[in-house]
Amino acid sequence: MFCSPRFNPSLQDPHNAFARWFPAMMCAIALVQPVRANGPAPPPEPLPSHPGNIFLAGEEVVVALPEDLKSLPAGWRAVDETGHTRITGAMSALNPISLGQAKIGWYRIEFLDDAGAPTHWTTCAVLAPRKVGPSTETPICLDSAVAWFARDDEEHQRTLANLAALAGVGWVRDRLAWRDMEPNPGLFSEPGNYDQAARIQAETGTSILQVFHDTPVWAAGPQRRSGAFPPDLRHAHHFCAAMGQRFLPYVSAWEPWNEANIGGFGGQTVDEMCSFQKAAFLGFKAASTDLTVGWNAYAAGPTQWHADGLSRNEVAAYFDTYNFHTYDWHDSYLDSWGPAFAAAGGKPVWITEADRGVAYETQEPWFDQSRSGERLKAEWMAQSYATSLFCGVEKHFHFILGHYKEENNGVQFGLLRKDFTPRPAYSALAALGRFLQDARCLGRWQPVEDENLHFYAFRARPDGQAHDVLVGWAERRVDWPERGQLEIEFQLPEQIEVLGRFDHMGREIRPIPPTRWRAPQFLLFAPGTLDSLELEPAPLFTPEEFHPSQVSPVVLQFIPDKGVRRKVEERPWTEGHAWTVPAETGLTGMLWVYNFGSVNTYGELKIENAPEGVTGRLDNTVAVVEPGERIGIPLTISSPNSDQTLGDLPAWLVIRGEFGTHGRPVVALGLCRPAPASK
Repeated sequence: MFCSPRFNPSLQDPHNAFARWFPAMMCAIALVQPVRANGPAPPPEPLPSHPGNIFLAGEEVVVALPEDLKSLPAGWRAVDETGHTRITGAMSALNPISLGQAKIGWYRIEFLDDAGAPTHWTTCAVLAPRKVGPSTETPICLDSAVAWFARDDEEHQRTLANLAALAGVGWVRDRLAWRDMEPNPGLFSEPGNYDQAARIQAETGTSILQVFHDTPVWAAGPQRRSGAFPPDLRHAHHFCAAMGQRFLPYVSAWEPWNEANIGGFGGQTVDEMCSFQKAAFLGFKAASTDLTVGWNAYAAGPTQWHADGLSRNEVAAYFDTYNFHTYDWHDSYLDSWGPAFAAAGGKPVWITEADRGVAYETQEPWFDQSRSGERLKAEWMAQSYATSLFCGVEKHFHFILGHYKEENNGVQFGLLRKDFTPRPAYSALAALGRFLQDARCLGRWQPVEDENLHFYAFRARPDGQAHDVLVGWAERRVDWPERGQLEIEFQLPEQIEVLGRFDHMGREIRPIPPTRWRAPQFLLFAPGTLDSLELEPAPLFTPEEFHPSQVSPVVLQFIPDKGVRRKVEERPWTEGHAWTVPAETGLTGMLWVYNFGSVNTYGELKIENAPEGVTGRLDNTVAVVEPGERIGIPLTISSPNSDQTLGDLPAWLVIRGEFGTHGRPVVALGLCRPAPASK
């Protein structure tokens, strides 16, 4: 542990209790300096050793041999993702091989025996040189998880950070563990893995979104649920404030938790997610009001009742971006994302994990996808990003950069293999990073009545130059085995002049303009050209009912005595949790009133709304709370006929506080009838 005093004058907010004890807390925070001066970052270059066999066009491509290649092959060939042979060569020694100045694309290098059959293989990628450095404005982002994939390994952290930057992403998402950063209350770890990973990534010019999703044992409470929120929100508030300040030179945005709505990350109710979000937001903003604080990312796409819960908990003022995850097909985005934009309450929407998993074909240690699977995954990358941006998403983070498989469902997610060599989808990401840099979606173009032909128009800065960009492909709504088989003939209008045509891997293709469509293509035009097309504008999602939200230093939280959470699924593959109210015993617990301000607060509490047939009773309706403290008020919720008066989807009991100049804090509890007894 270490001590280094530091005080941030911006914390002198009249509603900020953190300002009182922040100087002492800073005894646990290292003095750090920004990694670069203000201004644009330079274009990234490959590391000298070219880890992962990643090169830029114009360089000699010298590929390292697979580690398990021990006997001299007769020769080698480099094939693309379709299996087409691009380059061949002979071998006279077990030395790295040269592909010369290979063209942009992805290559599988197969080492051949005397009969011409492959015995070993590796991969490489040739990318277009970046003309500009990473941009904070680009929507093309990536979950890099550098501190997770390369724990305490500076060399591998630099490799992953460099490969992310070379792909043209503007933001990366990383992870840290609360238990590692604050192993004991108020005592923080020395600078280590997470600090190093953040600094290395920031040095590349990419912006960092940081997330955590664990609670130290000492803060987990009597139930010791270290994978759930701490029962005392002061611990979360203090931790977020300390981390916001500690990583301020490197980390621009934070997600306070990950997928809390599902059982694997706590199985929290909507009110718990909202109360935690409020405490975390106030903590991060205590460190710096310039930090972007996202919603604690929702898994699998929010439902309408989740959006309603956020509105009733008046939490929109406590996040700068609404973050959620998707693992659905891209052609379902528009139909299913309405509740997410309603939950956002007008704030920007970030997709901070997105993929559609492809099964692996081989077993350990590589867990590689099939040849067709990795080809189709590469084609899907542009389909996913383009559709997401059309729906109104501001930042889209693909999951995930490094070699990551889940054996429970047999899926390989990683863009890179175990030795950092690329899968085809990595080259597809680099093409997106190039052609949709700083992209803004202009709309969707549907020139013919064929739902299988897709066009999305953008205004972007490919290679740092302003262009209109049209992304187009042909595909049906089918699963992986049936994809990649459709081809449609279509000619663009003569009045729009195509300046450049590139495939989904970044390769320039001829003729211009195209007449046949299958895998995604990027077409470049002069700025303003696509205004002549009849474009369907991006949809505007609005909540059915939206409750205005204002930040208050007073936060309300419900902790049950023996509350039973019930899993709620409004539609397949969604998951949430709500409180049940047994008819015999009701639901009892404590309403905690926190004061994260810097002066005493006084207020009155009331049950503002209750479902029909449900009553709520507070043992006390007056709260006087000192700065940085909390008080508990017993709460009893009764519904003698809950099996009839409550349903399987939550109804809302709303508790309101009136705290004068400190605002009108609220907590809304989602209540359900108990689940039927299992037979």
